[in-house]
Amino acid sequence: MALVPPNIEDYQSSSDVIVREGANVSLTCKATGSPKPTISWKRDDGSKISINKTFSVLEWKGDTLDITRISRLDMGVYLCIATNG
Repeated sequence: MALVPPNIEDYQSSSDVIVREGANVSLTCKATGSPKPTISWKRDDGSKISINKTFSVLEWKGDTLDITRISRLDMGVYLCIATNG
């Protein structure tokens, strides 16, 4: 079995997103590779990701990151990380 490093599929992944305060947003990240990559999300500044008003995490696992009721505190750079090693 050949190992192929993860490659994030830009055309299938979210880029710059503008969302009104109070709205919901879904960020998507797709990657190819062998074995199949796992996707995780982190904030560029290391702060927690507020999934909703009562649940925050430092890292989110999965192809899609859903954030409900966006506030200004949610503004920033979100990193999609693909690993398969």
